[in-house]
Amino acid sequence: MRRHLAIGAVFALFNGTAIMCGAWAIDRTPATDTQNVEVIPASIMAGSVGEVRYMFQRFRLCERKSTRFVIDSTNREFMTSTEKNPSSTVQRRAGRSTFVQPFTVPIAAKPGAAVYRVRIEDYCNPIHRLWPITKTIEAPFQIAPALDSRSGR
Repeated sequence: MRRHLAIGAVFALFNGTAIMCGAWAIDRTPATDTQNVEVIPASIMAGSVGEVRYMFQRFRLCERKSTRFVIDSTNREFMTSTEKNPSSTVQRRAGRSTFVQPFTVPIAAKPGAAVYRVRIEDYCNPIHRLWPITKTIEAPFQIAPALDSRSGR
């Protein structure tokens, strides 16, 4: 009798764990939905500061890793920052929100059409440590030519 109870307990534990892992694995719902993103001002000189304004809908709080890049007109990619936000320290609630992220255009970036890109990895459950929910957000802007110090332009 004890042996049957022990086997039943092990079987129940195994099945419960398998069901939980399966539920975590199919959980691919993003933590947020970005509704609008824009770079302000639309034209920024290399070495100058701009900001990205996001309007988004938050569905749940998850730990997040954000890696930000500026891609210049030659398709050269400059990583500007990486940030991790544990969900336990984030003071945000579910619902509509706005967020402003300042950034500096790298001094080596070439003038012309550019893109601000952020790669986001959300970790909402233990399975996401192996397989995070990912998305990429891009916002176009212009890198303005530097002023010529000799001519004052």
